[in-house]
Amino acid sequence: MRYLFAFAILAASFSETSCLQAEDSLFSEVAMESVFEKNATLSADVASIGDGETLDRVTGVSSLMLALKAAGFTAKQDNNRATIQVDHAGWKLPVTLEVQVEQDRIVCEMALVEIKDVTTVTTDALLGLLSSGDVTSGAFFAYDSKTKLVQVRTSIQNRAITARQLKADLLHLASLAEKHADVWSKLNAKPAAKTASAGSGTAGSSVPATSTTTFSIVGRWAAALSSGESFAIEFGSDSTFKLVTIKSGKSSVSKGKTTRVGNQLTLVGDDKVTLNCSVSQSAADKFQLAINDTKGVAKVKLNFTKAK
Repeated sequence: MRYLFAFAILAASFSETSCLQAEDSLFSEVAMESVFEKNATLSADVASIGDGETLDRVTGVSSLMLALKAAGFTAKQDNNRATIQVDHAGWKLPVTLEVQVEQDRIVCEMALVEIKDVTTVTTDALLGLLSSGDVTSGAFFAYDSKTKLVQVRTSIQNRAITARQLKADLLHLASLAEKHADVWSKLNAKPAAKTASAGSGTAGSSVPATSTTTFSIVGRWAAALSSGESFAIEFGSDSTFKLVTIKSGKSSVSKGKTTRVGNQLTLVGDDKVTLNCSVSQSAADKFQLAINDTKGVAKVKLNFTKAK
């Protein structure tokens, strides 16, 4: 929690109008993997490969499992296939991988949403999603009529495989899924209920339903200072936080508990150092965190962006 205290001091030195933008590079492999996505550690008496080691070829599910473990995933075997879960931007995305040795490919299928009755889905929405994809990587959306699942699929060349590249390919697939989440996440949704009729006024008019739901900050977020000093914070659904700071290529970690009432957010570190903040949302993937002094005056405002 040492740096959290320094962070508070740093905040006080900025004017109220300071605004800092997030940098995607904060969540680069070098800066963040050791904090949020630690590679699986295998005991010395079982086979393992390093994340930068090259496999000439994945020859079956056993070697595929080793590569996935080296990439930091918890893999399970399902007959001749491997299954993992990719956590990205708040989504938990199940992935099935199968080695096609003769074709020199590894086929990846990421399950997104189940549609039990495809006739209830708007044709334009489904066709629009299925026509989306990433031509460069060969990833595309598909509907499996047997499993009733909308998926995003790709195949990876099964030559000179490294765990590091395998992980990058899977995160790219997750990023594509997240990019179109506003479409596929609603494919199995029930039709929106009609708004309540107004008690007076023109016949047939309605009043929109109001929502009192507070936006969620659960997930991983990033912000950066113009000096090159960067911050990442992960808010857990169990009211915990983990704060990472990157300075001169070195990272430090603080953690503790959060308390939120409306837009007021309090961070209490394990060593009881406390930050009183307020939060406001500017977009679905962005929120602003203002660090307040003892009088409740914002001394610095940080614009956090959802980690990709």
